[in-house]
Formats: sequence, C-alpha cells, structure tokens
Amino acid sequence: MLGEALRDERESVRRAATYGLAAVGDAATDTLLESIGYPVKWVRKAAVYGLGDASPLTEEVLTAVAERLAEDPSVYVRAVAAGSLGCLGRRALATETGVDLVPRCFAALVACLGREQNRLAMDIAQNRSIKFTRPTDESDVCEGGGADYNLDGFEPVRSAVRESALWSLVILSSHGAAVAAEALQPTVTCLKEVLRSDRNIFDVGFAMDALCRLVQLGPRGVALTVGELPQEARALRQELVDLLRERPARPWEALVPAGLPAAFSR
Repeated sequence: MLGEALRDERESVRRAATYGLAAVGDAATDTLLESIGYPVKWVRKAAVYGLGDASPLTEEVLTAVAERLAEDPSVYVRAVAAGSLGCLGRRALATETGVDLVPRCFAALVACLGREQNRLAMDIAQNRSIKFTRPTDESDVCEGGGADYNLDGFEPVRSAVRESALWSLVILSSHGAAVAAEALQPTVTCLKEVLRSDRNIFDVGFAMDALCRLVQLGPRGVALTVGELPQEARALRQELVDLLRERPARPWEALVPAGLPAAFSR
C-alpha cells in the first residue's frame, strides 16, 4: 500500500508515503529500491530520500543511491542522493552494520564534487525574488541566495548537489579520519581543493568544517591526540590553521564544534 502511494501523482500522498516507509525502517528497503529508478523524478527523489532515512548501508542500497548521485538527470534527485549517502554512512557507524562500505560513501561524494558545477544564483540570474525563481534546463531545484559577502575570490553562486555532498562529508568526517580508510587521502585532497579554489562560500565553509573534524575527532565525536590519528590526518593537523587562513572567509566560531581551538594550541 505504501509502495503504491509512493508513486501517486500527488506530492502530498508521496510525501506521506515516504515518511510512512521511513517509520517502517529496514523492512521498507525493498519497496524503496523498487521505486528508485522510476521514470517520474519526484518518485525517485522520494525513494532515495527514504533509503537515506531508514535503510541499512548494504551493497545494494549503496549502489542504488550512488547511481542516482552519478547519473540522475535531475539536480534535485542528485542533491537528495548526496544527502542520503551521509545519512547511510552515519547509520552504519552507529549500528556497526555496513561499516566496511563507509569508505565508498566518501569516494562517491568525492567523485560527485569532481563532476558538479556551481551556477550563478537563480534569483540573480533570473532577476526575480528567490520566491519566484523558475527551473531551468540546467537545474530543476532552486539554487538561489548566493552571496560573496564582498570577499575576494567568491561569487554569488550555488550548487545544491555540491553543497549536499559537502554536508555529507561533514557528517561522515565527524566520526574521524580512520573511518574513511582508503578514501581518506582522496577526500583530503578534494576538500583542500574546494577550500582553496571554490567560488561558492558555502562550499568552502563545509570543506573547512569537514577538514577540522577529520583531524580532531574520532569515533562518536571523541577528540583524539595527534598520535591516535592516521598518518595522513597527522600531517593535515599540522598544516590545518595555515590552510584555513588561505581564504578570507574565516568562520572560527562556527568551527569550534569541530575542534578548532585544539588545532590552534598545537
């Protein structure tokens, strides 16, 4: 019944079905997987959201969500898929089910950041209030509200997918560098590149946050000493503050939860 409602033409019904399936939990996984490749993008969006909200991180679930992130023609669906990977990885680490697949969540998000591009904020590009922006051939979700805060090196650009992917990297990085395993070095390289060259100030803030967490935190958010970190993270901790100072956007207070004062003290 909920599976049929998930494919209903009315958004209100699909949304209720999505939350209903999420409440069911693991048992809803097969139903959600059946809809993740549906021709109607709103159904795919609902299905990929539901997987992130309720399902365990398994090979089948990871593959399905990563494929939506890599291949779906809808920016909206790709953005939701990026967010779901962070949720799936966090659930795996909390339940200790699917932990060996978490590095592949990191890898899929890093690959996404190599593909997705920022765009001029829709409200600016369309000269409309953000409330009245319209979908375009490039994006079917509102990517408005861009700001550069008059800082050099930034532009009023947005990307729903890039920002969702970076937020998921913040989520996963909160559990420490070791959980990234073989994906750690590519992740660090990617985050450094975002920090140094991205024109989207929100992307840069997320990259700073993720890097701080990687070099300060361990499982379940416990602060670690330098000696407890993987080798790549030790080197990063030594250069972190200088790295953060490379950009004029320096949200020190916002980075306190990620352990920034400890980085300053070493």
